[in-house]
Amino acid sequence: MPPRVSVIIPALDGDRQGGVARLERALSRQSLQDHEVLVVAGVRPQGRAINQGAGRARGSILVVLDDDSSIEDDELLQRLVTTLEGDPEIGMAGASLRPPAEASRFQRRAARELPRFHVPVVSQVTDSDLACHGCAAFPAAAFRAVGGELETLIRGLDPDLRNRLRSAGYRVVLAPEAVVHHPLPATLSQLAAVFYRNGQGSAW
Repeated sequence: MPPRVSVIIPALDGDRQGGVARLERALSRQSLQDHEVLVVAGVRPQGRAINQGAGRARGSILVVLDDDSSIEDDELLQRLVTTLEGDPEIGMAGASLRPPAEASRFQRRAARELPRFHVPVVSQVTDSDLACHGCAAFPAAAFRAVGGELETLIRGLDPDLRNRLRSAGYRVVLAPEAVVHHPLPATLSQLAAVFYRNGQGSAW
């Protein structure tokens, strides 16, 4: 029998300084064990890597995780799946991004200043523009129906996919009590470099 959920982790070097292994350990502890994990290494840009993972996926639900995200909640997959299965009009259910417990004072301050990195945790299904690839679940049929990720994009996958899902009649939401942790760069200069790079890619 195919698994219920396919977790796709695009990781350029397949490791991300041990981040992939940490994710795999966290996924092995999930209450929802009916899942497979697909690490897509050596493929860029990220959209192409995600599409390759989706092409190999056997589950009816796809969950995409950034390779530097971290999971502390053993119920995360179940929360995402319950949200999708509760409404067939939902095409994307995201988790609220928060800084990890080990984040520095600078990283926590930066997250508070940048709303997409310090997303409020919701108690009910909430339509939102803050669902993102840091951790998001999709019905595989909906993901494929809109053509998957746009592989020519260097940056800006999130707004593009959200827009295409909504244009196809799907809702984009945050899942109740679903949280994933995602670090910001450790210093101001590193933060500026990352956002400059992201801005260039989004403009392109």
